[in-house]
Amino acid sequence: MSKNRYLSGSVNQQQAVDKNEEKDRDGPRTIKKKSLTQTLMDMDPTCTKEQCDKFNRLVTEILKSCQIDDDRSSMVETLTKIESELNHLAEARNILNEYDKLGKLPRLDGF
Repeated sequence: MSKNRYLSGSVNQQQAVDKNEEKDRDGPRTIKKKSLTQTLMDMDPTCTKEQCDKFNRLVTEILKSCQIDDDRSSMVETLTKIESELNHLAEARNILNEYDKLGKLPRLDGF
C-alpha cells in the first residue's frame, strides 16, 4: 500500500457499503441505528443532555469546517468520514512539507 494512500486514490472515500445489514450464519439481519444521545448514553451513563448537545454542536462545526456532507444517521459513520478527511489533509500537509524541503513535489506512489 502506498505511503500516501488517501491522495494516491488507493482508498476510496465514497465506498458504498451497506452498514445496516450484518451477515452471520443465519443470514442477514437488520441492526437498528442509535441516535446520538442513545450512543453517548450507552458509552457514558453519566453523560448529561448538555454534554450531548455540546458534542453534537462540535461535530456539526467540524463537518462545516471540513465541508463534509453527511446526513448524520449514524455517528460512527460521521466520525469515520471526519477521520478520513483529517487523514487526507494530514497527508497533503506532509507532501507540502516535503515540497518545501526538496523544492519539488515528491513522487506519489501509484502514479
